[in-house]
Amino acid sequence: MFLVIILSQSLNTNFQATHPTFAGSTSLIMLSVGIQYMWRMSHTSAPNQKRLAKRLGILILVTSCLGFITIIPFAGYQIRFELYFISWVIAAIGPIFMKKTLENFPTKFEHLTERYSLFTLLLFGESVIAVATSIHVHELHWASLFFFILIVLLFSFYILTYDLGLNRKLENTAGIGLITVHYMIFIGLAFIAAPTELYIGNELSSSCYLTITFVGLVCFFVGIIGMLFYYHKGNFNVRLTVIKATIFALLWSLVSCFVVINVLIEMIWTVVLLTVWLFLWWKNVLGSSTYE
Repeated sequence: MFLVIILSQSLNTNFQATHPTFAGSTSLIMLSVGIQYMWRMSHTSAPNQKRLAKRLGILILVTSCLGFITIIPFAGYQIRFELYFISWVIAAIGPIFMKKTLENFPTKFEHLTERYSLFTLLLFGESVIAVATSIHVHELHWASLFFFILIVLLFSFYILTYDLGLNRKLENTAGIGLITVHYMIFIGLAFIAAPTELYIGNELSSSCYLTITFVGLVCFFVGIIGMLFYYHKGNFNVRLTVIKATIFALLWSLVSCFVVINVLIEMIWTVVLLTVWLFLWWKNVLGSSTYE
């Protein structure tokens, strides 16, 4: 817990200055987890448990060691940061290649989906807080209003998909797909929320703001579609859904090419397009399902 407190205090805009503290804290946490897995491996006689503990332990310990190495100034900060980032990408996607091993230990999928949905809701809450920090008592920026509407629409996409499209009663699944696609959702929300305050404070250009927002929307919907791809209820046509999503993305991009100099028109267009897609998503993808 103390390491987590240190970690939270290491997050600021000058990441290079706090890298030793941040990387050191995360590496110590991973080292602790890795040691626990190796201890479990040495104290169990079950072959499946031993194999899983060994693989996860090695993966986490390697990530921890790479994190510690990046603290040493053996090269420029950019190279060390890239190494640190790659180590965490490996830790994040590594369990995907252990699917067969993990299938021997099915998770309580309903509980797992609930935990990840709650964490996602926290991120939506943080996005709303980002809106609040961008609002000034004596001056209301129009971007704050449209950003709030955008967050509401994305929240509607997520909660409708979670409640009406996700099969939370699955058995014999390790839930790796759910965890992986949520990475994309988290990244998408971060990319959408982070630049808004900078744009309102005139620290970000219009083109850069729209580009980052578009990337965030793409990541978010890749995660949403991926969630249904792995754990959908009933019939789910992945190909048709991807085609429709691509069409909407092309429409957004086409209009953006002409109105990129006017962010207000672009935001109105984005909200209108997402509102239409939300209705079509509920009607066609979720089959007009309703709450019981």
